[in-house]
Amino acid sequence: MLIKGKNLYLLSLIFLFFLKLTRFNFVKFPQFIKGIKLFKFQNIANKKIKNQFIMTIFSKLRLEAGKTKKKESVGENSRVNKVFISEKEDYIAAVYSIIFSIGIILLIVFLIAKIYTPDIEKIIEFATQISVRDKSLFFPEPVERFQYLSGIFLFPLLLFMSFSFFRKVVVKYVKSIKIIYSFSVILSSSLLFFLTFFDLKSVNFYYVVNNYFYRQPINYIFVFLLFVLLLFLKNKYESKFKYINKALTFLIVSLIFLVVISVFLPRVFGLSQYLLPNNLEKAHDLETIFYSVSQVFSGKALLVNNFVNLYGLYPHFLVPIFTAIGLSIFNFTFIMTLLYGISIFIILLFLRRFVRDKFICLLGISFFFVFYIMPGGRFFPLTPINPYFQFFPLRIFFPFLLIFLSSFYFQSKNKILYYFSFVLYSVAILWNVETGIVVFLTWMLSLFYLEFLNHNNKNLKMVLKNIVLQLVRGLCILFFVFMIYGLYILNQYGSFPDFRLILEYQRFYYFLGLTMTPLKLIHPWNLVILIYLIGILYSLINLIKKENEYRSTVIFLLSVLGISAFSRFQGRGTDVDLWGPIYSAVILVIIFTDELWSGVKKNGIRIYHKIILFLLLYFFISSYSVYWFENFDRIYIGNIKAVNSIIGELSGKQKQSMISEDIKFIKNHTKKGEKIFILATFPSVYYEESKTISVLDTPGLMELFLKSDVKKIYNFLETNKSYKVFTGRRFHVGEYEIWSKKIEKILSDHYRKIDASKDDMIELYFPI
Repeated sequence: MLIKGKNLYLLSLIFLFFLKLTRFNFVKFPQFIKGIKLFKFQNIANKKIKNQFIMTIFSKLRLEAGKTKKKESVGENSRVNKVFISEKEDYIAAVYSIIFSIGIILLIVFLIAKIYTPDIEKIIEFATQISVRDKSLFFPEPVERFQYLSGIFLFPLLLFMSFSFFRKVVVKYVKSIKIIYSFSVILSSSLLFFLTFFDLKSVNFYYVVNNYFYRQPINYIFVFLLFVLLLFLKNKYESKFKYINKALTFLIVSLIFLVVISVFLPRVFGLSQYLLPNNLEKAHDLETIFYSVSQVFSGKALLVNNFVNLYGLYPHFLVPIFTAIGLSIFNFTFIMTLLYGISIFIILLFLRRFVRDKFICLLGISFFFVFYIMPGGRFFPLTPINPYFQFFPLRIFFPFLLIFLSSFYFQSKNKILYYFSFVLYSVAILWNVETGIVVFLTWMLSLFYLEFLNHNNKNLKMVLKNIVLQLVRGLCILFFVFMIYGLYILNQYGSFPDFRLILEYQRFYYFLGLTMTPLKLIHPWNLVILIYLIGILYSLINLIKKENEYRSTVIFLLSVLGISAFSRFQGRGTDVDLWGPIYSAVILVIIFTDELWSGVKKNGIRIYHKIILFLLLYFFISSYSVYWFENFDRIYIGNIKAVNSIIGELSGKQKQSMISEDIKFIKNHTKKGEKIFILATFPSVYYEESKTISVLDTPGLMELFLKSDVKKIYNFLETNKSYKVFTGRRFHVGEYEIWSKKIEKILSDHYRKIDASKDDMIELYFPI
């Protein structure tokens, strides 16, 4: 049957109805048109009618496609607007939840100060009863410690509750989001500006004096605009020119290499200057960390016979290495610097992996080097003769391992890595107890957070069950690691370690307040804590929304780690002591900059709080990057010249130092492995270089706090019949009470002077 013109319209409607019934996508009608052209209209006799039929179908299809496109466009715009509104609502709630939480915490801190009034004099009296240190050195801070711990536990809860409350209020009652949002941005920006200014002013801008903007504000404005322009050009053309990303990757890898070299070479040779003239007085920190290593290497065991040290059981983990390569000042500095270099290397690898924008990663690495490692551009790597191994690497090695390994686990959920991490962080407690506890607790809390993030809130019982299992599993592995270590010591040294002594020195410093300093209310530590609070809030928001599991968990870990490590500064609130534990804050600043830049690229100028915050952080990190390039020749060429000079002096081109003469004197009067006793400022160097062993199981003279240990020395000197005693004139009489008239009397009554070094700096006594 032939199709006539009068039936064409009816046929077209039926055909379109069929397409709608089958949910045909009208947006893709061009592909359908190509199919139509292949259709053979055998039943349409007239070519003109056939063309009219096709054109009618095409026009209807175009009309429907236009309607569909319009609906999808409207739907897409509606979805985008909802996203923008949601982000603005989140920001409003975040601003007021932080302000509200800080206000509540300040009120609680005030109430604690009024209500909690411990007897400080009683604490000091107890400290002086058991310690040889002077009463004036003890500043117990039980009130401040209680305030700090209260803040740690209450802040996350307050943030979570207040954010949920303000979010509901904004969604339900605020009609004009635009006005409230604009006001919140202005308020938060103003508060941040004034807080930053007054915090830095309180320390006379100590932390930023070498910042390029601080020194040359006008010049840096142009440099900053150049950095912004480079970032936008890179973002615009990176898809067209693939070599841009390759070039940035090459620069990042090169920068990591330069940073590690900058850390390694100066320190491994720098500490060897202790064997050179006029540097002995600067070796206090070497003595406290090296003494126990020299004694454990000689065959003693920590936590056995009441032998304790200040910084943990790290000597037992290092001694196997020194057994293989030998123990010397140079080898010790080499291994410690190697651990420091590894720590820096893995944290920079973490940044390269975690920071998405390569240009920001490049600036971030240079910022980390200048602001944290140098620190703040204040010191070149070689400038401080004392590299302070007590913190670098002793207190950062395991925290940096935690950050690096956790970033892999949170992505892969690998079971082997999971159990290995528990073992590793249990070892961290043995390595250095104060840092190890922080690392272990941070790992556990991050796993708890991950459980909440991965499960629906309705299944709360399952979440709590998994958390309990995680806790039991972790404590069992911790107990297992401690038992393995204890059995090893029992097998090697014949006695099981007394683990109760592991916190002996923490009691003096943290609880009895030895050399503690109270925190100032207005100080840059406010900004550090604010960074951690923002990290916690970011994690809580993602916990509520069940978004960004990987990134939010890493940020949560960094924030908890930073807050926990901050306890060191809470006790010793000096300006210098803030540098050490702020590594998490420095890393978070880099990550937040990257996160904000991703938001700016995605949303443009419509979410302008991200633009403002991004520019502020970008301004800060880039200002230190300029310092890197400005002082490149001084950092590297200067260090190379200094290292060459040190090597030349160590090779004998310069005269021998006084300490070398002291060591030579001791060697001439002892034999390898002989047990002696040295009363001098830095006995660890003398014991190690002369290959002798202390006859007493007491801490180093720099670590002597307990009167019981001093009594051991007195009793030994009074009853000694066969051991040689060396005394040093450079012993610090005023600071330590051991070198007293009583010791002088014991020596005069029970000993005779055998010999003395040429300059009378070391004297040899033998019992009568």
